[in-house]
Amino acid sequence: MDLGWLVEAAEITAWADMFRAAPAGVADALGLEVCELGGGIGLMARRLGAAEFNRVMGVGLTRPATVADLQEIAGAYRPLGLPECRLQLSPDAEPAAALPRMLQDAGMRRSQRDWVKMARPTRSPPGVDGDLEIVEAERADAGVFAATVCTGFGMPPAMQPWLAALVGRPDWRCYLALDDRGPVAGASLYLSEHAGWLGLAATRPDRRRRGAQAALIAQRIADAHRAGREWAVTETGAPVGREAAPSYNNIQRAGFTLVHRRANYLI
Repeated sequence: MDLGWLVEAAEITAWADMFRAAPAGVADALGLEVCELGGGIGLMARRLGAAEFNRVMGVGLTRPATVADLQEIAGAYRPLGLPECRLQLSPDAEPAAALPRMLQDAGMRRSQRDWVKMARPTRSPPGVDGDLEIVEAERADAGVFAATVCTGFGMPPAMQPWLAALVGRPDWRCYLALDDRGPVAGASLYLSEHAGWLGLAATRPDRRRRGAQAALIAQRIADAHRAGREWAVTETGAPVGREAAPSYNNIQRAGFTLVHRRANYLI
């Protein structure tokens, strides 16, 4: 399978399933929806301003994008009145030559920050030194996992039942990094058909610089291999200028290499 398609498909599948996992009360409160849109998959969180939860992926990959597709996307997101919604375009999106003009005509401008899509084989996971214990969360740990990740990301408490619903869900594995004081960090692994997608990795602000994310990355790579997935895939924001990029650096140190940069267009 083409690696460029694999890294996109795994993320799309994981996020779509994450949205579908939200309990009904949370989905209603946050205005969550996942739908086919413009030839891709649209994520919407009408009452959650973060762009990560309001974006479209996969446009131009299964078929060439059209002017009507871009109009459909704009018509779905612009009335929401959110600070930022994104159309994320793989460099493999078609029609490659015409898309820049089509996007300009649709009033979509490119964001300063791209995303980097990364992958590595799951064989020979990286070794990690440190004193943290990495455990897979069970249903009894769901609240702790959700609170840890929400705290690390600065997410509102209303999102905790949503993340808690991922613990024990088919194809999801959720992890905690622990020390003798309790949870330090959390992260998740989604087992798509062909790859393990690494996501939802966050460390409590008061517990950083302990090597938690390096250990969580290594554990998830190993578990993806044991689950029969040849590739581990993930993504993060591309560093801009000389800014600090701890997430990008952690991923690189774990042996991930760049598959492609994915452009963000503001809808």
